[in-house]
Order: sequence, then structure tokens, then C-alpha cells
Amino acid sequence: KQFTFMTQQEQESYSKEYAFTAAKLSQVTKDLYKSTFAFDKQKDEVKNKEIKINHKQIELERKQTELQQCQNRHQTEKQKLQQQNREKIVLIEQKLSQTAELVDKIACASALYDYTKSRTEDYQQYADFALQVKNRIDHKPVPQDMDQITQIQTYKDCVHFFNQQNTKIQIENEKADKNLQQLQFQVDNYQTELQQKVFNVQNEIQQLEQQILGVNEETKDLTLQYQLLQADKAATTNKLHLKNVELSNLYTSLQNLMLRIEPYVENRHTRSAQQATFNELVGTKNQQLEEHAKDLMERASVSKEEAYRKILGESLEAKLRDIYKLGLFIGDFQKLIQYVDE
Repeated sequence: KQFTFMTQQEQESYSKEYAFTAAKLSQVTKDLYKSTFAFDKQKDEVKNKEIKINHKQIELERKQTELQQCQNRHQTEKQKLQQQNREKIVLIEQKLSQTAELVDKIACASALYDYTKSRTEDYQQYADFALQVKNRIDHKPVPQDMDQITQIQTYKDCVHFFNQQNTKIQIENEKADKNLQQLQFQVDNYQTELQQKVFNVQNEIQQLEQQILGVNEETKDLTLQYQLLQADKAATTNKLHLKNVELSNLYTSLQNLMLRIEPYVENRHTRSAQQATFNELVGTKNQQLEEHAKDLMERASVSKEEAYRKILGESLEAKLRDIYKLGLFIGDFQKLIQYVDE
């Protein structure tokens, strides 16, 4: 109805132009869908990144749990080794106590040996004295006034007495020699046993020192591993935190930006679409429309804008301005997506 003042050829031309504009609207709609799809894809990527961050957080918590378990095992092993060291120290103290007892026994045996030796020397002096007395008596002249029987009896009694004493002294000497030999044998055995036990205790102490040295080295290694794990945990936590903060800030900034520019963009798009010329709306490559506009300008003496407005009509002009506004929105949306990608 709007084209009743036009010829059939002009109406066909404008119908083609309308079809072209409809195709352009369809293309713009496809571009909008494509941009919307790209934006949704970008949102999905952000969500996937958040899911990956959550997975990394779970993995970090799992490693933290393993680290705590390792620390607990290390503490348990350390307590166990300390208990073993205390038990071995008690064993060493017992060995040293036994060694001290052996030393005391050796000291007692040495004292008894010295006492027996001194008694033997005393007995020897007494035996020498008795032997000297016997020799004196054997060689002493008998008094002249003593009768012969009395002299013989006296001499016999003296000899018998000194023989008894000499026999007792010899028996005591033999006992003393035996005791001395036994004591010497016991002292030798005690010294040998003491040397063997001292040697065994020294070997056990060396083994304990080696074990303690190994435990210290293992403790140092475990401590170093624990410190490295703690540093790795701190670095990973910091990295994840920074990444999470970065994504959160980006997402918040994007939301704030969308909220802030939404009214401005809407007003700017509306104003730009209203102020757009027909050349901007339909382009400069439509030669038929250009020719019709020039012809109308010459016949009706109107401006180029008025000629386009009369040719297209208000309805088609409004649709073209809506398409132009939609194109501005799609362009800004693509720039925003490019900004998010960067």
C-alpha cells in the first residue's frame, strides 16, 4: 500500500531491496547468535577454569592430608627411635654397672691377694725364725750338770715341738700358696672377663652411635622433605589463590562493566541509529536506489534524505534503523569478547 504511487518496476526493485534488507537482517541475527554462542562459550571456559581450580584445590587438600600423615608417621617413628635409644641407654648403664661390679670384685680379690701375700711373708719369717731356733738348739751344748736321760728327753721335746711348729708352718705355707694361686687365677679370669665385657660394651656403643647417626640423617632428610613440601604447598596455594582472585576480579569487572555500560550503550545505539544517514543504513553500493533517489530529488525538488524516506517509507526506515542499531550492538559485543579473551 505504501508503494501505490510507484510503478510496477519500482515496486519490484523495492521488493528486491526489501528482500536484501531482510537477508541482511537475517545475517545480523546469525551474527548475534554467533556472538551469543561465543559469549556462552567464554562463560563455559570460565566455569571450566573454576572447576579446574576446584579440582586443583581438592588435589592440594589431598596432598596436604598426605603431608600431615607423613608428618604423623615421622613423629611416630621419631618417638619410637627415642624409646629405643632410651632402652639402649639403660642397657649401656646396666653393662657399665656390671663392669663396675667386676672392677669391685677385682679390687677385693687384689686386696685379699695382698693380705694373703703379706700373711705368707709373715709365716715365712716365722718359719725362718723357728728354723733358726731349731738350729740353735741342735748346736747348743748341753749343760754339764744335767743327767743324760733328762738331756735326751729335753732335746726330744724341743725337737718334737719345733717339728710340729715347722709342720704347721709348712701346711700354712702350702695353703697360702694354693690360695694365692687360686686368687691369681680368679684375678686373671676377672681381668679377662672384664676386658671382654668392656670390648663388647664398646662395640655396642659404637653400634648405637652408628644407629643414632643414621637416625639423625634420616630425620634431617625427612625434615628437608617436609620443608620442601611445605614450600611447595605454600607456593601452590598462593598461585591458586592469585588465579582465583584474578578470575573473580575479571568476572566481577565484566559484570560491573556490563551493568555500567548497558544504559549508556543502549542510549548510544539508539541515538546513533536515529542520527544515521540513509547511506549508513542501506550502504552506497545500491545503484538502483541511488538512481531512484536522484530522480525523485530532481522531480520533487527535495533533499536526498527526504527522497530516501519517501522511497523506503516509514516502516522500512524504522526496520533499517533497528538493523543498524543491532549491528552496533553486535560490534560492541564482539569487542567485549575480544577484550575478555585478551
